[in-house]
Amino acid sequence: MKLNFREISENLENTLNENLGSSYLINPFFRISKATPEQMKPYFMITHNFPRPLILMINLILTPWYALKLIIGLMLSIIFQNQYKSLDWNRHQQKNLFLSHGTAGNLLDEKKDRFFDLLPEKFITLGQASSMVVYTNQNNFRYKRDLKLLRQKNPNTDHVLLPKFLKFGENLYFILYISYLAFKCLCTGISIYLSDSTRSRILFASIPSFFRRNTYTNYLLRERMRDLYQSNSKFAFFLTFEGHIYEQMLSDDAIKRNAHVSIYLYQHSPLVPYHFGVINHLNHLDNKICILTTGIFYQKYLQSISSRPRYIVFGSNKVNISQSRSNVESNSILYVPEGTFKATFQILKLIHKLTDSLKDYTHVLRLHPDFKINIFAKILLRVLNKHSNFRLSSSNLSTDLKTSKFLLYRSSAVGIEALNYKTIPIFYANSKFNDLNVLFMDDTLYYQARDVVELISLINSQLSGTSLPKRENKLKELLTSLKYESII
Repeated sequence: MKLNFREISENLENTLNENLGSSYLINPFFRISKATPEQMKPYFMITHNFPRPLILMINLILTPWYALKLIIGLMLSIIFQNQYKSLDWNRHQQKNLFLSHGTAGNLLDEKKDRFFDLLPEKFITLGQASSMVVYTNQNNFRYKRDLKLLRQKNPNTDHVLLPKFLKFGENLYFILYISYLAFKCLCTGISIYLSDSTRSRILFASIPSFFRRNTYTNYLLRERMRDLYQSNSKFAFFLTFEGHIYEQMLSDDAIKRNAHVSIYLYQHSPLVPYHFGVINHLNHLDNKICILTTGIFYQKYLQSISSRPRYIVFGSNKVNISQSRSNVESNSILYVPEGTFKATFQILKLIHKLTDSLKDYTHVLRLHPDFKINIFAKILLRVLNKHSNFRLSSSNLSTDLKTSKFLLYRSSAVGIEALNYKTIPIFYANSKFNDLNVLFMDDTLYYQARDVVELISLINSQLSGTSLPKRENKLKELLTSLKYESII
């Protein structure tokens, strides 16, 4: 029997809590952050009920590849050891620690952080303790360039870029550590082989994930954060709150090692029912943790799941009430895929079909700011550029929304930001992904299309959007202006 996404998530969580323990939080396989097609890819053998002997055979065949990856990682830890020369934790005496992401747009923004905006600087300007923003390393060979970009940010706040690899000694220990965890999964899976086929399948299928980069990154994150909060001094630790397993791993580890730490988890992006990781993390929190939300709706939504943490409506930098809401009359369709290649590739294929079927419309693609254009995307864009009614957007978001009649989205925050305009949102996804819709709370705010035929029919019909006052009211519930004073 096939398991649906929610059942897979529940079984992963039960396996983690009842069969393995908190040490396995290092492995992202054991928690689905958000059930997108991209994030469900590692669970292919589970969703398709692969026979367990076949899963074990595949792992046995891949064992030499796992060993090679570990050896390569060990060699790279030597090659990139020089990245630690710029990392001197001893000189950092900050009382506010922010863990952010070194994405391209985040590094290039000299004024603020994409996730926490000006909050690190506000602590300083209001006479509070100083701040440090730590960025995860998203590039293999651009460490010096990215470090230089960070040094152009606000000089009153320390900005630190994490090395890409562990230190050599740490890397050796990591190899032994994950090999032990993977072997324990194998043994546990065998021990419950007859009594619980679903969990044993999960345990067998999890083995390759121990040798993947995301597990390595989580371990590296934990080690570098321990360098910062190993002292017993009082400080505040700010993380994003998207349901990633490392968010629980780091917050739990910080509390365990420093009794004086205050943890703040910021829900900076829209939540959807398929955010299984957020739900599972919430069930492990208590009143020592504070959840920062973008609006009152999400505060109530999260409180309905767990009332144990403290909640503060902090607001969002996605709010721009100064922009004019009046739309320019046009026949444009705006497409806003998420920042993964698969999501972008699917939208590119969709536009290719629609440029011929909907010739009277201009098809405008707005790429996610963190999307890295690879060779395949370049080829597809070159093909689309041959169509006179296709355009790759270079405008700001407000301009794109004001000049678009329709917006096609899946779980992008733009679906919510469109409520500030007359643009008509269309949620485009297969029916099994209905719970990725960022406007799930009110089905009068959007239209839905499950395939190309349904989409064309919708656009050719005389659609009318919900009244602007109603949309604006809902927008205020979801996203409010940033309130720094609520924290400082």
